[in-house]
Amino acid sequence: MLEAWTGEVKARCHVAQIKMKELADECGYNPAYLSEVINGRTGPRDGTRDRIFAALDRLEEKVREEEANHEDHSEADPPGRN
Repeated sequence: MLEAWTGEVKARCHVAQIKMKELADECGYNPAYLSEVINGRTGPRDGTRDRIFAALDRLEEKVREEEANHEDHSEADPPGRN
């Protein structure tokens, strides 16, 4: 059965451009298991939901940091100035 929280996981991954394989790696799960849980083909084991959200939080933070670093570099070097 598809659980409502899995939709939040998919949406957050989409917005942050995080691939399911990246999320699976961060969770320490096989990508096939993560897919089964997220798509409702198997129920999550105890702690799976919390582990997925913790990993997603870490990956989103990493994306934010990378975006901030990119913005810092682009402000220091305006286009067209060499």
